[in-house]
Amino acid sequence: MKQKVRFWAGVVFSAASLVLAVKITNIEETWSALRQTDYYPLIPAMVALALTLLGKVARWRLLFDSRHGHPPFGKAFSVLVIGQMINLLFPLRMGEVARAYFIGEMVGSNKPQAMATVVVEKVVDMLAALLLVILLFLVMPFPEWLQRPVLGLAVVSAALLIALIFLASQRGRLSSLLGRITAFLPSALQPDYLRKQSDKFIEGLGALRDVRSMVLVVLLTGMVWLTSAITNYYVFLSLNIDLPFIASVFLLLVLQVGVAVPAGPGRIGVFQYLTILALSVFVVAPERALAAGVILYLLVNTPPIVLGLFFLWQYHFSLWRIKSLAP
Repeated sequence: MKQKVRFWAGVVFSAASLVLAVKITNIEETWSALRQTDYYPLIPAMVALALTLLGKVARWRLLFDSRHGHPPFGKAFSVLVIGQMINLLFPLRMGEVARAYFIGEMVGSNKPQAMATVVVEKVVDMLAALLLVILLFLVMPFPEWLQRPVLGLAVVSAALLIALIFLASQRGRLSSLLGRITAFLPSALQPDYLRKQSDKFIEGLGALRDVRSMVLVVLLTGMVWLTSAITNYYVFLSLNIDLPFIASVFLLLVLQVGVAVPAGPGRIGVFQYLTILALSVFVVAPERALAAGVILYLLVNTPPIVLGLFFLWQYHFSLWRIKSLAP
């Protein structure tokens, strides 16, 4: 019941965002801008998009504890793309859970350990977004509508980082503590199973104790954010929107922070409205901003959907199994 409420709330929010985006624009002018699109700048945009995806795969592999071996690049690539596809087609960010599940199925990795790597990855991205906020704040004024979400991002990312570092550094003590707690639970709750799964999750945080791996993770995160911003920049060029590179970085930040906004499958409507909102800071007409939102959405989301469905077929995974992974 709770899942259905969250799902329909997201659908309603997406629909409202789409209606609002259309309402504040002249659709004829947006269509005219789309028809005049210069497709040549989209070639480097797609190259940057490919580099972004490869960088994400390389980073995720590094987050696996080297003592147990890193998953093969090709399989990690397939699973990451499947996860992106699921996030687009299914509600509630189920792709993150599915990633841990499928990498375990494909290469025999422990699923709780794999889930820990996904959690660390998301915290790293949140911290990168926070650092970007600080850098942008030094060179441009922040709109009021973004200040509260940024404050929430700062609090949550800092709390999660502290919690993960504590878990990674206090593994032995926490395992002992969990053992004492579960000893008082009835046998029906399988205390040994719960303790083993939590131990495996904490063990999956091992990369946080590896300085070399974390340095490489930080560098790859910088590369991923840079190539993502480059994709945005070339989309602007394809529509003859003359903006400084900082505008593409700002749009990237708004879209990343906007992940926390409830939305229906595919985030249609929310994505476009956030694009209009972000580019309004740089005095871009809503019609051209909506055109940029449409092209960027198709450019970024079409490859994961096509490739994700292909990899599902290749590895004989079922979408119906994915549905059962919802929290």
